[in-house]
Amino acid sequence: MPSNQTPNYKLSQWERADKVQMEDFNADNAKIDAALKAETDARTALAAQVAKLGNCQLSHIIYTGTGKYGQDNPNTLVFPGKPVLVIISPTSYCPPLFVALRGTTEVTPWSQDQHTSYRSTVIWGEDRITWWCVTNNGSQMNGENWKYSVVALLLKE
Repeated sequence: MPSNQTPNYKLSQWERADKVQMEDFNADNAKIDAALKAETDARTALAAQVAKLGNCQLSHIIYTGTGKYGQDNPNTLVFPGKPVLVIISPTSYCPPLFVALRGTTEVTPWSQDQHTSYRSTVIWGEDRITWWCVTNNGSQMNGENWKYSVVALLLKE
């Protein structure tokens, strides 16, 4: 019979004078087995809960415009996943607001003065979006030295 036990699982701790018995080892092994099983069950339950958390993630990027525009000077943003929704706005004020949903081929940035917003062509890649406007750099969200904030919803596969 052991003189002491461990503090957490109450496993046997013998002194030199203790009589060691098979039942003590069997009881300790049963406690260890139960603790390992509980840990495995808890990890499995946690993984199942995490799997239910959704199929997307958010990405945030800030970029600085170059002042260029047109098909020969497109903007491209690369993400750590597949973008399904991209929203772009200058960091200094809002609007204009560029909102592109995956699959759209043209976007007209929303602005309070609709006369200054022109259509941009949009191309979607597996992990990126590319766009350009043939009319001006403002509608292309690429004003020279302007900072733009991008929020993207990425498909988590």
